[in-house]
Amino acid sequence: MKIEKRSTVMPEKIDRSNSHEVKQSILNLLEEGTKYVEVDFTNVKRIDSLGLGTLLVLQNKMKENNVKFRLTNVQNKSIQTMFNAVQLYNVIDYETE
Repeated sequence: MKIEKRSTVMPEKIDRSNSHEVKQSILNLLEEGTKYVEVDFTNVKRIDSLGLGTLLVLQNKMKENNVKFRLTNVQNKSIQTMFNAVQLYNVIDYETE
């Protein structure tokens, strides 16, 4: 059975200590047959380069499987600045509010 849309809320940080678990939790949605994955960044205060790499790997995996992947509620200003600096908007769809 295909599930059209699923949302998941991210923890306060996405970094070396938990990026594998974050990646697996989102890949589980893909395995369930979800066609649209929204990742809620409301709680995220910190993301490191490994966390950013995890998002890029997930985007590629979703694209390979024709799944829409979107980050929502990217509210932390330092994370917004990082995303803009690396031009993440060219690769991953995200909203800041």
